Amino acid sequence: ILVTISWFILFARWQILLKNSNIIIPLRSSFAIFISGFSLQFIPGEAGEFLKVQLLKNKFNITRSKTSPIIITEMLYNAIGLVALSVTSIWFFEFTIYIFVVFSILLVLLFYLINNKKYFLKIINKFSKIRFFKKYAEATSESLEIIQNLTRGKVLVYSVTLSIFFWLIECIAIHLLLSSFGINTIELLALIPMYTGSIILGVVSFLPFGLGVFEGSLAGFMSLHGIHISISLTIVILARIITRWYSVFVGLVTLKITRGLSAHSNENE
Repeated sequence: ILVTISWFILFARWQILLKNSNIIIPLRSSFAIFISGFSLQFIPGEAGEFLKVQLLKNKFNITRSKTSPIIITEMLYNAIGLVALSVTSIWFFEFTIYIFVVFSILLVLLFYLINNKKYFLKIINKFSKIRFFKKYAEATSESLEIIQNLTRGKVLVYSVTLSIFFWLIECIAIHLLLSSFGINTIELLALIPMYTGSIILGVVSFLPFGLGVFEGSLAGFMSLHGIHISISLTIVILARIITRWYSVFVGLVTLKITRGLSAHSNENE
């Protein structure tokens, strides 16, 4: 239930980003497209999120140059939310401090790139050499202004706040999972940096869902709190099921029901 509630928090952020990009579509269609975006989350580097770009193109003929930056901005806010939430409790589990220092530096550099058109376009040109990213990178290079507009002012404040709440609810869900195993030795404030730190390590590995890296990291962190490794691995697997694979399943079902990819855009895909 908590994981499902967290989706609506992200959907609220999605609506804010759409509105501030002057994209107005029916709420029901917007929600279906948003949930369908979960279906390809297992693609490395969160690239599956770009499915929403294609769905918006198919159903409403909205250009990629307008929607690709929204996906990039969502990823950025997810990262900011992870760091911001963890900072409030990192002293409860100091081992992860190195992860967040490095990741925070990378975020600062990314913000610098966003506000420096010359270097930003150089990075985009490198991504355009990868076949999968080519059409999205080309569109994004024309849309730097959209990204800048979505990362400032009230949009920035609202989006960061919603991102923090999303990760907090997910952490609470994992904490309840620990309680169901009768484990009360890890407080929520200690679990937060452990969980978010494991997610960050999984993301930077560029493996699907951070497979192996996330599980190994979180299980290792739990073992430092005296939890047997076999129990830790069981909890980690269940955590993956209720947070990620559950959303992938719902996304696939929604995509099938709405026939999201059956509509054809005017251009040759």
